[in-house]
Amino acid sequence: MLETFSKIGERKNLPLIPLTIPDLKALLFNSQGQRQGLKHLYSQLPDTSCQRRTLCCSLLPELSLIEALEALEQLRKFPPVRRRELTQKIIRYFFINPLEITGCPFLEDRDCLIYPTRFFGCRAYGLWSKGYYQQSAHRARLIKKNVVQLWRNLGVPLPEKVTGHQVAYCAAVETIGPSKMSDKDLLQTAGRIEGFSEKLNPWHLRFREGYFQDLSFLTAGLFIDLSEAVRLKFTFVRDLLQTGDRNPLEQWVAGVPDLFDF
Repeated sequence: MLETFSKIGERKNLPLIPLTIPDLKALLFNSQGQRQGLKHLYSQLPDTSCQRRTLCCSLLPELSLIEALEALEQLRKFPPVRRRELTQKIIRYFFINPLEITGCPFLEDRDCLIYPTRFFGCRAYGLWSKGYYQQSAHRARLIKKNVVQLWRNLGVPLPEKVTGHQVAYCAAVETIGPSKMSDKDLLQTAGRIEGFSEKLNPWHLRFREGYFQDLSFLTAGLFIDLSEAVRLKFTFVRDLLQTGDRNPLEQWVAGVPDLFDF
């Protein structure tokens, strides 16, 4: 999501209209059919087993809008105090992901808090062929190089342990039973998920091009203006690199209220 700085004003003629809490409430209500369709697609993926080493949980994956809405609906079901803690955790992730590999905000004690409705990117990890996964990883590295240079141009050299991090191909995931999926099958499933999300336009496009398919950016943007979120991200990252003092960040995050009390 670090490309935010270069793209914040470039929306291919799509006005940057931020998502508000009332918008979110309406989207959750109007997307019930699509979210049921999403769950049906998930049920058609083969059951898998792995050693639950949470290797694939080091990052929050890019999402479609429909997946983001389902995640926020699951978040709303937590008790208020817990819900606020998780909301703050998601927003903290947004601010410090250029500096630290903290793990997905929904990862806790080696367990996924939303495992039954976890994202397609999580479900497909370990199902892709090694060749396809390595091609995708190569494309991701090229994008990351551009992002790293962008931060460097702004005077912020990001740590290589973070910028060089990439989730390796996993051979530990095994399908349960005879059901298998090819790369083509997985791509078709991803396309169908995108199709559900597209029915929520123009918000689908705004999430993809304005929030860069980043649930943590969307969550932060529900609390503060999008440009302010980007400015704060730069400030926190720069200052943490220079001083190592986390107190300003933690004090700011502590002020985030329960955004999903509706």
